[in-house]
Amino acid sequence: MDMTKPSEDGWIILKPLEDDWIISIASKLGEEKTRKDLISLLTKENIEDVDGKKLIKNWLIQFLGSGYDTNGYDNFRLTLAQQLGQFVPYVGGAKYAHILLPPLEVLSTLVEKRHVREAAVDSLCIIGAQMDQIDLDQYFFPLAKVIETSFVGLIYRPNFFMWSDQQRLSKCFRDF
Repeated sequence: MDMTKPSEDGWIILKPLEDDWIISIASKLGEEKTRKDLISLLTKENIEDVDGKKLIKNWLIQFLGSGYDTNGYDNFRLTLAQQLGQFVPYVGGAKYAHILLPPLEVLSTLVEKRHVREAAVDSLCIIGAQMDQIDLDQYFFPLAKVIETSFVGLIYRPNFFMWSDQQRLSKCFRDF
C-alpha cells in the first residue's frame, strides 16, 4: 500500500502491518473508523519515529484512558492489557512510562473479567520496573490506592520493588 497522508475523518493506513498483535487489538473493536485509526496509528514505522511517539501519547493513550466503550469486547481488553506493558519504548522511554498508567487503571478497575485485571496488573509490573524512583513516587504509588484490589498482586511479585518500596506498599494497604 502506498504511503498516504491523514484524511479529514481520521488516519488512513500508512504502511502495511507487520505485527500480528496490532491486528489482534484492532480487530476486536466494533466501530470501523476507530479500528482504522488504531491500525494506522500502530504500524511499526509510525510507532518508531518521533511523530509516532507523539501520536501514541496524544491520541491512543488518551483514547484508552477515557473510559472507551468496549462492552462485549473482552478479548480486546485482554490483548490491550497484555500489550501495554511493552509500550514503554513507544511512548519515549522510561521518562514517559507514567503515560501508560491511566489506561491500565481503567483496565484494572472497571473491567469485570478477572483475567483482564490480572493482565493489567502484570503490565503495571513491567512498566513499574522501568520507572525511576521519582516517577514511582509521583505516579505509580498513588495508583496503588486507586486500584487497591488489582494492585495487591504486585506486593507478592519477588524482586519487583526494593525492600523500602515493599514496606511503603504494605503501609498503603494497612491504611485502607
